[in-house]
Amino acid sequence: MSSENVDLVRRGYAAFSRGDIAATLDLIDEDIVITGQITPDGRPEQGREGLLSNVRRVAEAFRELSYEPLDLIDLEERVVARIRVSGIGREGIRTELNFGQVWTVEGGRAVRVENYTSWDDAVKAAGLHE
Repeated sequence: MSSENVDLVRRGYAAFSRGDIAATLDLIDEDIVITGQITPDGRPEQGREGLLSNVRRVAEAFRELSYEPLDLIDLEERVVARIRVSGIGREGIRTELNFGQVWTVEGGRAVRVENYTSWDDAVKAAGLHE
């Protein structure tokens, strides 16, 4: 089952990157919780609407934006992901950010995403040592 979870995260980012929000949402539980170091206002987002609200806020700040999973570590029901976000802001400034995530998958859908400002923090939060 675990390799399926890595594939789910990979497919989610691929769908999101091509702008297929419906396909992205199909992979996400209705009650998903998004939490961690880089959530807006430091508070968890709840549910698909919370996720979409977060995506809208980020999209408003950028002309172009892409997410790319660089590394995915299979931990059975969890997947640790190193993500690169790159884009061009509304003012024309190019930016790139690398961060880490820990995804929890149950029943073929993502139920929790924990965001971390660094890959090291995500790896440690997952109980691994790089």
